[in-house]
Amino acid sequence: MRYAVPDEYEVTDDENNTALHIAVQRSFFTVITELVETCNADVDAPNLLRFTPLTHAMYHGDFDIIKYLPDHSRTQVDQMIGIVGKSLLHIAASYGLVAVMTQLVEKCNANINVKNADEETPLFCALRSGRLDAVDYLLGCPRVNLDDDNLDRGNNSLLQIAAERGLVTLMADLVKKHGADVNATNIRGETPLLLAVHGRQLDAADFLPGFPGIDPDEQSIYNLPALRLALESLGGDLRSGLERSGIGRYGQVASITESTRSTVNKDFLSSITPLQHKLAGWRILWVLSIMVVFVACFVTFWSEWLQSSS
Repeated sequence: MRYAVPDEYEVTDDENNTALHIAVQRSFFTVITELVETCNADVDAPNLLRFTPLTHAMYHGDFDIIKYLPDHSRTQVDQMIGIVGKSLLHIAASYGLVAVMTQLVEKCNANINVKNADEETPLFCALRSGRLDAVDYLLGCPRVNLDDDNLDRGNNSLLQIAAERGLVTLMADLVKKHGADVNATNIRGETPLLLAVHGRQLDAADFLPGFPGIDPDEQSIYNLPALRLALESLGGDLRSGLERSGIGRYGQVASITESTRSTVNKDFLSSITPLQHKLAGWRILWVLSIMVVFVACFVTFWSEWLQSSS
């Protein structure tokens, strides 16, 4: 028999959390079942962040609660929830909850290619979070989209994310089996090779030049060869590693001399417009003025404190 929710169960805190939200956050499973089955508590009630009790259960990774709540929820399995605009599968992939992902995909028919507010599929979320178990599970799903047209809001492909994370096995699979574009650029003009070097992923940087499609003169956003610009921003460890490995025909680029370094700096400085120079000057003046005001306030406060204490 079900009862109307008593008034005390409808009371919310400052963040609009109900008693069910709090019970989920503290993993009180017996209290949860009592609230839902006896008191008819609303499983889909959102708090101020638009998180439902089920969303909280996903973030806390409590599998028993996650298995229980969907049977009493009106939320569609692929519906975007919370202010982050992610589906339940996105959240599970981000936290590496493979058991939850399995239930959502195989029992609830969740769409493994659904995109969130950032145009990311669950596979993107798993890759960015470094959840390799979740990545392996999603790659094993027959309907997973691995095509080059599967891009996030920043125009990054799966190959670019894999290169940034140094996942060479996945990179090889994407390139050799699915024909991923090794010269693809995102909205910042970054190729998989540039992202691999920026991410200090030596194995990935060593892997990519083995493909004939890689262009050694690939341009970055500063009109400089991508790898040369990347090497200029790195410390000595990766640079020496690249020099030792030679990375194919990029060996000559890896051995950057002082003259090359000065050329890069000169080319970069010449690309800055007069307006950018002025803005940089104003920023420096603004920071200095804030520092002067801060020092003046501190001196004033200190002198007043000394006078009051004496």
